[in-house]
Amino acid sequence: MGNIKTKDIKRAGEKLKRLYADKFGADFEKNKESLKELKVVSEKRARNKVAGYLSRMSKVEAIRAEMKSRPYVEPPKRDMDDRRQRRGGDRRRRE
Repeated sequence: MGNIKTKDIKRAGEKLKRLYADKFGADFEKNKESLKELKVVSEKRARNKVAGYLSRMSKVEAIRAEMKSRPYVEPPKRDMDDRRQRRGGDRRRRE
């Protein structure tokens, strides 16, 4: 499991993504350079965290967009007789 980002990192990342959407993408190194150019985050560690958060969010958005474009295929429905056969027959005791 990864580290949990603080609210400050998330807020800054979301605000920067809204304001400068064209400067940020899925590449961490490019995001880091863009943050350095904008001079919004002064500390190196915080800048890296925001850049990582921005790259992660870009990847998640791309995956969600791909999933939305796929048609939903409903799984085949099974009736009760099929279920009983897979379990090993009818569970009722027979005398």
